[in-house]
Amino acid sequence: MATKFVEDEAAGLELGTVVYITKPFHPAVIKARIGTHMTLKEAQKDIEQQSEYLEAEVLRRTGQVTQAYEDQRKQEKRFHSLVSNIPRVVYRYALDEHRTMEFIGDGIKAISGYPAEKFINNRARSFASIIHQDDVDRVDQVVREAIACHHP
Repeated sequence: MATKFVEDEAAGLELGTVVYITKPFHPAVIKARIGTHMTLKEAQKDIEQQSEYLEAEVLRRTGQVTQAYEDQRKQEKRFHSLVSNIPRVVYRYALDEHRTMEFIGDGIKAISGYPAEKFINNRARSFASIIHQDDVDRVDQVVREAIACHHP
């Protein structure tokens, strides 16, 4: 007969039963099992609430990152528009031996015949290559003095 109970309990658990209670049962055991299930239900509810909060927080922060990215793109467009409309060439170069261009405005095409993107990170078309060789040291000195004045 004990085998029939074990089989019934196993079949019930396979079908999704959480607890299988056999007769005769003891009230203290039933009360303890109910308490355990109430605790599990509260924990499950807490986890679901935390999950909902975290999902909302991810959406909120993703929105913030997306907005910051869009704001940055707008600022870059404004900057590019401003720099492109300056009658002279605006540039930034690295302080390496080649003075490699990190940024250069579109006005460089009128001066050199090459578009700005041909200068970026290109040692062959670096800052040093577009400055007359006699002026490189003087220009370099002026740039270094300007940097020294702005960076204590």
